Amino acid sequence: MIELSLPEIKLEELKILEDVHNMCAQNHITYSMAGGTLLGAVRHHGFIPWDDDIDIVMPRKDYERFIKIYKKSGKYLLFHYSTSPNYPYPFIKVCSQRTFVEEYGLLEKYRLRDMGVWIDIFPSDYVPHPESRILWFKWRMYNYIYRYVPFYWDGSEKKYSPLHKKLKGWKISYLRRRYNDLASLSSQLNKYVSHLSLTPTPKSGCLIWGYGKNEICNSSIWDELIAYDFDGYRFMGFKSDEYLKNLYGDYMKLPPIEKRASSHSFHAFWR
Repeated sequence: MIELSLPEIKLEELKILEDVHNMCAQNHITYSMAGGTLLGAVRHHGFIPWDDDIDIVMPRKDYERFIKIYKKSGKYLLFHYSTSPNYPYPFIKVCSQRTFVEEYGLLEKYRLRDMGVWIDIFPSDYVPHPESRILWFKWRMYNYIYRYVPFYWDGSEKKYSPLHKKLKGWKISYLRRRYNDLASLSSQLNKYVSHLSLTPTPKSGCLIWGYGKNEICNSSIWDELIAYDFDGYRFMGFKSDEYLKNLYGDYMKLPPIEKRASSHSFHAFWR
């Protein structure tokens, strides 16, 4: 097996995002780069040098449309809990078929051999009004995910949320009875969130994963997107810097040297 270098991983991800971008443009689907990807676009005009992944986010309606369209005509392989029962995430990944990834920390049944180098795509949902309910709502969503963590992380990596330490045995037992697998859990989570976000509200954000309450922004940030230079490509992102300020504060300031490292735990290989 030949392992991909970091530059090779990044190039493969860029090719995937280019295809996703083109599909979105052709079908009038809205998206923005997210997390460290948007930060990299603004601060470095490409990848953060020590980062190794790409994240984008779409409004819920666009996200659902994208899944349907890309499954039929996308160049790369789309992973979603509805088509891969052992897929362990409540959001989608678009993966390269000519690579495969060994993701450490997962139980064996969730290490999907078809999964290659990927980009992550998250839905953005409206947050119930009034604003005083935002924190409660966000963490209720996290409960659905992190209470289930012990059943698919094998303990070799420290992936546990602080919430996990507060959980009682009866709550774990309840989830075990209620959900037989991660697909049913992911489905319930997405149905619950999307149902509550049918009516537009002043606030929105990714409620099924992500960075917590700091990721919730004014919904108006979706009103104006611009193309950013990204390592020789151009991809869409929020024009407003509200999102980056919420996540990173002084986002143009580089972190200390000791923190300039990837937080991901995987190795990628050519097939």
